[in-house]
Amino acid sequence: MSDCERSLASGAILIWPKEHVERISQLSNRQAVDIAHLIFRASTAVLNALKPSGFHTFCSAGTLVGQSEAHMHFQVQPRYSDRPYSFAPAKDLPIVKLADRDAMFRRLAEHLSDHSQDSTVQRYVEFGPAQLSDGHRECASYPETVVSETEHFVALCHPRSRTRGSLIILSKRRALCFLVLSVDEREELMLLIRDLSRVVERAMCPDGLSVWWDTGERANQAGREFVAEIVPRFEHVPYIYQHRRDLPIRPDHEVVAQARMYRGHLLSKSAPLVESELA
Repeated sequence: MSDCERSLASGAILIWPKEHVERISQLSNRQAVDIAHLIFRASTAVLNALKPSGFHTFCSAGTLVGQSEAHMHFQVQPRYSDRPYSFAPAKDLPIVKLADRDAMFRRLAEHLSDHSQDSTVQRYVEFGPAQLSDGHRECASYPETVVSETEHFVALCHPRSRTRGSLIILSKRRALCFLVLSVDEREELMLLIRDLSRVVERAMCPDGLSVWWDTGERANQAGREFVAEIVPRFEHVPYIYQHRRDLPIRPDHEVVAQARMYRGHLLSKSAPLVESELA
């Protein structure tokens, strides 16, 4: 875990495995669990030290989606109501002065042992009203869109998706955000993300893969419910980041076919992609 050399906003943190791993899909169980806990520690430290208005938490695989180093890492990026923010790739961001990085490290180090959860996050981070339909109700109404389910989470293909093959992960207990998840939930979530990333890469052969979740209205969280996204990217398909409420609605038959294909890959872990399955 370290600070971020290039950033527009103070407090950006990087989390990566010590052993070389290029993509999130290549993490071992132990690495995935450790990263989940480090993301929590880093986010909690930033929250208590800097009191941001929100967070972006993301992992990019491939230069197409902004991976600047061929080593898997998550970034915890705080958002502030009075400061500009850019989704520009790291190479286009300014280098933070070493003295400023050292001062920031000292502030954050004082809070790395904090384990505050719900009360602290709601004290500093603003969560807006629900802006989308109830994801859990949609799961009940359209179970054929569900791809995978664990004790605490459900993963599905959603009609309001960023690209073909995108997945969202919902907390069954409708947790407000990542910072209120229990230890067991955090571990289970990261293992699920790792496993689903493998499935997406095998099934879709994307040129890049983005994994992220937003915390707080300032960071574009759509309402008061934790949602993680796994988004495959393709060089030949134009992409513009949008708030989830503004995403186009994909046809039901397309979403159901995508979920069915993913379920097939989960069952037969070596099955090749059959493009006709998406027709």
